[in-house]
Amino acid sequence: MKTLISLAGALILIGAAKESIVLQFALEENKVYKQDVSIENTIKQSFGMQEMVVESSIRSSTYFELVQREANGGLYDIWYADLATESKMDGMEQNISSDDDSTPLGAVLGALVEKKFQVEIDNKGEVGTVSGLEEILSEAMEGTDAAALPMAEMIETSYGEPGLIRNLEMTLNIFTDEKLKKGKQWKTTQLSNSGFPLILETTFTLKSLEGGVLHIDVYSDISVDPDNADTNLQGMDATIFLEGERKGSLEVEAATGWILSGEYNDDIAGSIRLEDSAQFPEGLTVPLEIASRIHIKGQ
Repeated sequence: MKTLISLAGALILIGAAKESIVLQFALEENKVYKQDVSIENTIKQSFGMQEMVVESSIRSSTYFELVQREANGGLYDIWYADLATESKMDGMEQNISSDDDSTPLGAVLGALVEKKFQVEIDNKGEVGTVSGLEEILSEAMEGTDAAALPMAEMIETSYGEPGLIRNLEMTLNIFTDEKLKKGKQWKTTQLSNSGFPLILETTFTLKSLEGGVLHIDVYSDISVDPDNADTNLQGMDATIFLEGERKGSLEVEAATGWILSGEYNDDIAGSIRLEDSAQFPEGLTVPLEIASRIHIKGQ
């Protein structure tokens, strides 16, 4: 009899799931989640008849553990692991990894991993207070020679609090208060973590719900943040003109909102206009193409 009752209850839940579901970020307690993200970028810049191609990749593993559930979210322990960057340009390569402390940057990345900090995240995936990360970053940078770390700012913006929040947005800014069922669409707005001041207006489409997993199509219109289009590049005033699109898909665990897998393909094109300067008396327009391939795997 108990088996029959349990089966009947399961059928009711399955029937409800087919009708609609509210997707929230709510990881299970006493369980450690791992998220692997890799980003591969190809940037093409044209200077007259000369084209410069820069290829780069960023790889990271990040762990999450819910330590305190709250009414509308929770407090999470988060820590980095396996941080790495690679770049290729004009036949030169640079590889930096948290597993290799033979370079100053590698030593800093190595000092960042396996150290827990706390982050408040609500059920909508919005990040609140971050505690302990800046102290970890300061300790990792302590004693380093600033002159030997030309990419120190990159580490701060990639793995410090601003970079953490921007990176989390990529996988957490997917939620809505609306009830979801097959074919339902919803929209979000987020800033890009590409290093350029870009805004993504994203439309999610629920394709199916099978075995407790949401299968979601993703499409984004990408444009320049108008408040940050004007910038300064190596002492030269510049204006960024870029636009493009993102196409991709996600598989999300319905019960927790955890991304199990994801693929994003970003294609962006435009130019950077350098204003008149001593180096370029008549200014210079640099055509630009950016292709990014983003892979997400959750465990």
